[in-house]
Amino acid sequence: MASLASLPQELVDMILSDLGPAHLGKVRLLSRFYNARFKNLFWYLVFQTLQIDLRPSCIERLILLGKGPEVASVIQNIIVRPQKGQDLKVSQITPLLTKAFAGLPDIKSINIQVPHGTGGFDYWNRLWMLLLRSFGLPKLKALKLVDAAVTPNDFKKLFGSVDLDVVDISQCRMKNLKVDWFEILKHLRNGNINKIKELRFVISSYHGSELYDLPNLRIDVNSDWTSEGNSCKVTLHSGLSGFYNTQKNLWDELGTTDDQDEFWSSLTNSKWTLPRTTRWKRLQIATEEYRSTVSKLVSVLSSEHDPHEAFEVKQEYDTKVARLQEEEELDNGVEEE
Repeated sequence: MASLASLPQELVDMILSDLGPAHLGKVRLLSRFYNARFKNLFWYLVFQTLQIDLRPSCIERLILLGKGPEVASVIQNIIVRPQKGQDLKVSQITPLLTKAFAGLPDIKSINIQVPHGTGGFDYWNRLWMLLLRSFGLPKLKALKLVDAAVTPNDFKKLFGSVDLDVVDISQCRMKNLKVDWFEILKHLRNGNINKIKELRFVISSYHGSELYDLPNLRIDVNSDWTSEGNSCKVTLHSGLSGFYNTQKNLWDELGTTDDQDEFWSSLTNSKWTLPRTTRWKRLQIATEEYRSTVSKLVSVLSSEHDPHEAFEVKQEYDTKVARLQEEEELDNGVEEE
């Protein structure tokens, strides 16, 4: 029977890759030979994907890892998730982030998840401005943002020094949704971001204007999104629980007009402003407002709390929900006829 020592390195890595770092660490302890042979695989399992928050001490550890070339070359995926309630100082954290990424040129994906209230995205859009002009992340191919409050300029700074294959944006907040998302999509088309193979934008939202809702967009292509015939899956909410799906060539749609209303109308076949389309969003906004109001009432000292006020808030919310349900029933009745 062949021993691990006699097998090709590629086959050994394949066999042992299912082991966790703890078990592989035990294999390394068997002998000096095993320690040397499986060191790189061990580092790969431990350091390939790192999750960090934005505490200075955490970023400083990332800087130390970047100083070791063998470990730095293994780090490929960074997940950043600031903790709620962290006392984050831009003047302190941004230089640390700049230094950390200057030592990690082999990063292939960045996943930024920013819980509401942390403001953590500020450090990232400043990061690109402080890096040297000659610096870039040449191997960065995937960027994912979740739940961040961002602006079109934030995206432009992020996209300026990278050549991305995958862009994944989910439930990020904008001041003016239809205008800002149109500006971002236009920038993707008119800038150097023309090699996108996967684009996922979850931009249907539960905030902003109740007069429209934006579609979720998804592109999966084998070449790039500029190629003729490549289509984008466009998904709109339809009623309280349904969806409307269509296919569009996003590259062509963006090149047809510079007016955001015309663009969204064409992309959604004029359905983005229909009451049926906005119904789900109106329910989410009503629910968010109700929860926010109740939370404020609960935080008031019990001596100042008026139970009747809480009852009125609940009654107002129930009335809104009932009206939306009536709309839904009327629509469904018309369809059946």
